Amino acid sequence: MRFTLALIVCAVLSAADHGEVLAVLGPDRLAIQYYQLPVTVRLAEIEIPADSADAAQAKLGEVTGKKSTIAWAADLGADDAGVPRVYVTIGADTASVNESLVAAGLAKAKPIGQGGRNRDRLAAAQAKAQKSKLGMWAAGAAVAAAPTPATAAAPPATAAPQGTAAKAKAPFCAEVDGKNFYPSDAPEAARLNPKRLVYYTSEAAAKKAGKALWQPAAPSAGGTTITDARAGFERGKALVTQASGQEPTPERDKLYERAFLELSSAMQVYSRLAEAKPDDEKLGEEMRQCMQMRYGAMKSKRLH
Repeated sequence: MRFTLALIVCAVLSAADHGEVLAVLGPDRLAIQYYQLPVTVRLAEIEIPADSADAAQAKLGEVTGKKSTIAWAADLGADDAGVPRVYVTIGADTASVNESLVAAGLAKAKPIGQGGRNRDRLAAAQAKAQKSKLGMWAAGAAVAAAPTPATAAAPPATAAPQGTAAKAKAPFCAEVDGKNFYPSDAPEAARLNPKRLVYYTSEAAAKKAGKALWQPAAPSAGGTTITDARAGFERGKALVTQASGQEPTPERDKLYERAFLELSSAMQVYSRLAEAKPDDEKLGEEMRQCMQMRYGAMKSKRLH
């Protein structure tokens, strides 16, 4: 039996969780930071025709690097690959990314089972796009020609040529409201929205503009072996046990926070090991238990 991080996360996602959008993986797929772990999610209850896939992916590029809220429910489920189907909203937006794609005529509403808590909004967005003849609903136009000029001019957010184009303008680049700047030929720069890029002739110029040089995430301090993962799991479990026996006080919250960090570190190791041995049922079960305990520690810590 194959265990994947996506399947496990699907089982423990709460009604609404938060994370930064790390990358656009397709016209309806995003990588989102879910409590220190990158998780792949799929936009729920929409269908994107092949002819509008490039335009939809380019539009999704606008949310890269932004804080998001993930909404998931059991009836939304997951796709055949175990990727959870979710609703994603950005910042204080009231409309989900799912709805925005439908409103732009780049996706069709496709409710799943009883998960249509947003079906009225999606239906309204689709009716409006049809009435305005947007995207795929444009009269006599192919879907590929439907996006607005700004969107149509932008290739997919993950397209490799972006780095080359950026390099021709300046050695460094950043999104207008982004906190980091990147070498223009770096793979990470290729994922930025080309319509929101600014360029810098030097690191000093970028730093003067208030940007920080992007650095790859540091390797986990949790170790690399199954022994390291189990040790971190046991430390986290001990802290959870200690916290659960106390009254709801700031001291207990700190114990849960320490437990969450220990279990997160262990999860990073488990995840790497599971990728190398996807058919190891014992390893998959240990990772599932660690994930569940980590989720419990996160939920037990009071919000102040």
